[in-house]
Amino acid sequence: MKKAMALVLVLIMVFAFAGSALAERKWFDIVTESTTEFKTGCYDITKTTNLWQVSLSTSSSNLSPTHRAVARVHKGTDVASATWVYSGPSAESHGYGVNYQGRVSGLSFRGRLDDRDSGLLEFHGYFVYDY
Repeated sequence: MKKAMALVLVLIMVFAFAGSALAERKWFDIVTESTTEFKTGCYDITKTTNLWQVSLSTSSSNLSPTHRAVARVHKGTDVASATWVYSGPSAESHGYGVNYQGRVSGLSFRGRLDDRDSGLLEFHGYFVYDY
């Protein structure tokens, strides 16, 4: 009985780890001085869930409270999510607009420098979706 229970616990741990490893993500690189034009960081995204988040590369990004990135998701020229401001790492999940729920293809993650800031923005990391 103890062996069976141990086997069940091991299987639960394996499946939990496998589920978390199945998150889809794409690397993005956004380098710009623009405070008006959203630059594409990664594209050709097909998602099935309704949440996304950014996993920031702190070693290659230059974000700070006075040097912020503004980011959102697009489908073509249409905006598919709310706009979010990043000044450092964030584990917060964000949703898509009501017309972009469920399975959607052809999405892109874009960003620009906050219009309150100036200089060269280096915004790099993973766009995480389908988790």
